[in-house]
Amino acid sequence: MGAGKTIFLTVVAGAGVYGIVKLTKMSNAAANIETTLASPRITKLDLSGLYFKTNVNIKNPTSEVITVSQPFVRLTSNGKLLASSNTGDEITTIKGKSTTNLAKDVEIKLPWSKILPYVTDFVSLVAGLISTWKSGDNTTLKAKLAKITPLEMTYSTTINNSINYSSSPSKIL
Repeated sequence: MGAGKTIFLTVVAGAGVYGIVKLTKMSNAAANIETTLASPRITKLDLSGLYFKTNVNIKNPTSEVITVSQPFVRLTSNGKLLASSNTGDEITTIKGKSTTNLAKDVEIKLPWSKILPYVTDFVSLVAGLISTWKSGDNTTLKAKLAKITPLEMTYSTTINNSINYSSSPSKIL
């Protein structure tokens, strides 16, 4: 075998090993991150529905820098989809051994039509919820909503433009 061919094969093998090591590190970083919903909250309540906002807190315990896409958030009740966020192209960079909130809150609108199947007297329910909302009593508001149906949020995102991550459901009401 000629010297040129040997050098070429060595370079190709080295690049292959480097790629495998890099991919393994990215995979390990994705497997080790910890994520939680950061302050899911009701931000608006009107005749069209409920509006929620949340952020996602990401803890990167590895030494690798990772990037995370804006999460796609789903609002569910007993596993049934009620509403979801819009997708976006925001990217957040998270340094190794640090904790970061995503660059932007995620908003979800839950139309009353999705809650209607769980309610017997819809008109008085909406009137009561709006009244409670206007009074600023969020504890009572959450308690009234929780009696209708339990609400959970899940989210999915892409890490380093290649690894898909989905959360477990987090109960918000």
